[in-house]
Amino acid sequence: MSACAESDLHSRLLSVVDGLFDSHNTSPTSLQTYNLELADLEKDLIDSQSSGTLHSQTAELACSVAKAIELVCQTFMNLHVQSNNILQDSEKELCAIEGAEKATPPPPARTSKKRTHSSTSPEPPAKRKRMVSSESVSSESGTSSSPDYSPLYTWLSNNLYNPYPSAPVRADLCRAAGGADVERWFTTARRRIGWTELVRRVAGGRSKVVSAAEKYWKGEGREYQVEFALIEQNLKDIYGARFGGPGEVVKLFGAVPCLKRKRDESQEEERPPKTFQADVPPNLDNWFDDIYSFPNGNVQLDVQLPAPIDPPPVLSDLDSFQAVFDTSISDIYSQVHFDISNFDFPSDPSWSTDPIFSSFDFAIPVS
Repeated sequence: MSACAESDLHSRLLSVVDGLFDSHNTSPTSLQTYNLELADLEKDLIDSQSSGTLHSQTAELACSVAKAIELVCQTFMNLHVQSNNILQDSEKELCAIEGAEKATPPPPARTSKKRTHSSTSPEPPAKRKRMVSSESVSSESGTSSSPDYSPLYTWLSNNLYNPYPSAPVRADLCRAAGGADVERWFTTARRRIGWTELVRRVAGGRSKVVSAAEKYWKGEGREYQVEFALIEQNLKDIYGARFGGPGEVVKLFGAVPCLKRKRDESQEEERPPKTFQADVPPNLDNWFDDIYSFPNGNVQLDVQLPAPIDPPPVLSDLDSFQAVFDTSISDIYSQVHFDISNFDFPSDPSWSTDPIFSSFDFAIPVS
């Protein structure tokens, strides 16, 4: 590697951490650009290592930068989770305070005896008391009505790639649903449709699954296709009958792939069962490397024999074949004559190591 290329890798590695902070504090598009630049840097480092031109100092610097980036990202995730927990606790306290204020009616207006018995005491206090009682009745009737969870389902359907509403969104959904417990509903929904189980199983956790889901529902990713398809189907099966069909985002980007498991099952059913045929005469054509057509007349069998040994004793001719196969060889090949008179056993008589010929005794006709 040239000195210029090595210096370029050094400068790019040294700017990785600062680039992460700058892109994180600006906009999502800046973060995407940073990810592309980081991927290019990784590719250049791998190519340099594969070609054997990567210096040891550059490799050590790359490892240090990678550890620093991992630590910074983990810190960002911890801060994000902690801030969300603080916001959730604050919202719960605010909702509890608002609920207590709605449930507790204001105290009735008090009037002194002097004001009550006064000849100048007006009638409006009684009217105001009646107005307060009617307002309290209406507030009590409003709080006693069951919440409407359809806005929550609609939002979940449209944001199935990231089913974690932010604090402002949860507040809006709480008002739209009539004071429903939004956090509890989403926690239960994620668990029932299989999202929570997938997050626990994936090594990268929630951020890894959310990133893969965004690519999947945009038609750009192929990771966890079966899991996301099952999550979408579970959402329809569990909540769709009560709240309606899937959201618009799922309709646009949810190209559900064919499940590999169903495909394998259908292919397994289509495979024909194995059959075995008994008492079938052996096919000698398949016992040799080449296919012999066995025409009428004399056939010269040229067999390559592996190791030299003494030639076997001359016993019989076709009787040995008949004894092995229990089938008359003349019934199968009535017009075939096995002429092995020209076979030179002493030159290469190693055929007896072959399991096919180990049980055969060849007879060499004596002229």
